[in-house]
Amino acid sequence: FFGFRQYQRVKFTDSSFYFKSGLYVHRANHGQFNSEWGRMDAGPPHSWLLNINPLISAEEQQQIAKVYVSAFAEAVLHKDLNYLSIFKNSYSVADWLPKATLLNTYSDSKTQYFANFEEDIDLTSGSQKNVTLQSEFLKIWREETLQYRDKDTQANNAVVLGWDVSQDSTKQKPLYHLSFSKSVDIDSTTILFISMASGNPADLKSKNTLTKKQKQKEMPINFTIQLQDSLGQQVQVELNALKKLTPRLKIQFEKLNLLQKSYGDIWEPTFETVEIPLSRIKNATVLRNIKNIRFLFDRTKSGVLMLDDIGWQKEGGL
Repeated sequence: FFGFRQYQRVKFTDSSFYFKSGLYVHRANHGQFNSEWGRMDAGPPHSWLLNINPLISAEEQQQIAKVYVSAFAEAVLHKDLNYLSIFKNSYSVADWLPKATLLNTYSDSKTQYFANFEEDIDLTSGSQKNVTLQSEFLKIWREETLQYRDKDTQANNAVVLGWDVSQDSTKQKPLYHLSFSKSVDIDSTTILFISMASGNPADLKSKNTLTKKQKQKEMPINFTIQLQDSLGQQVQVELNALKKLTPRLKIQFEKLNLLQKSYGDIWEPTFETVEIPLSRIKNATVLRNIKNIRFLFDRTKSGVLMLDDIGWQKEGGL
C-alpha cells in the first residue's frame, strides 16, 4: 500500500480545516480500476501462473472507486462534511459498497495526538510533553519503522505490543497505558481516534518452536479500552463492541510458492483508524478530566498489536 507513505507525508500547518484519508481494498488489482487493463499484470506464459481467483471483480472495484471519489468531491468541492463518515468507516455506507474488506485510515486538523511515535527513540515519551507511556506484563514492547512486504520502508513509526498469558497461572493482565501529568479536557463529547493493525503472532515465540498448526491458527484480537479521570472515576469499553479488528491480510500473488518469494512476505502491516465516540461508552458522562488511557489485554490470551496515531477531538464544530 504505497499510497500510505503519501498519507503520512501530508501535514496540517494552519488553522483551516483539512482532512486526509487512505483506503486499502483487500484483493483488489490496480488494473481493474479501469475498463482496459483487466485482471492480468503480465502476458502469457506468466499470466497463467498468476493467482487471480481471489480477486474481487472489476465491477466491485469500480463501484468502490465511484463511492469514494464522489464522496471526496462532495466533501471538498461542495463542503458537505456529512460525507466524512465514509472516510472514517466504510461500514457507514455499507449499502453503497460491495462486500469487500476495506481498511480506512483518517486524520483531520481538529485532532490532537497524544502519541504518533515519530518524535524520538524513548519508549516512554509521547507526542505531547505531558504524556508518559508505560506497559506492564508485556512480552513485546517496542517502537519501529514499519516495512512493506518487500522490506521497503513505510516511512512510519508505530508501537508493537505483544502478550501471552495462555500458560500464565498468576492472573496478571498485560496492559499498555498513557498517563497525563496534567489532566486532559476529555469528556463524553470527545471522540478518540486510534490507528491499529494486527501484528505477527510468531514474534512472540522462536520460529523454531512453532508447530505448523500454531503458524496457521491466529486468534482475532480483542481487548478493553479504559479511561480514568482525575477523580478516579473509570469507564471502559470492549473493542469488539465498537469494531472488530481486521486480522492480518495475507496475499498469494502466484500459484507457485517458488515464484511467490520474489514478492517478499505474504503480508505487511496495514492500519485502520478506529473512531471511539465516548458518548457510546456506558457511564462516560461522569468523566471530567482524563488522567489515564489504558489498553488492557484481557480478552485474547495472546496476540501482537500495532498502535499508531492515538488522538482525540471534540464532537461537532470546526
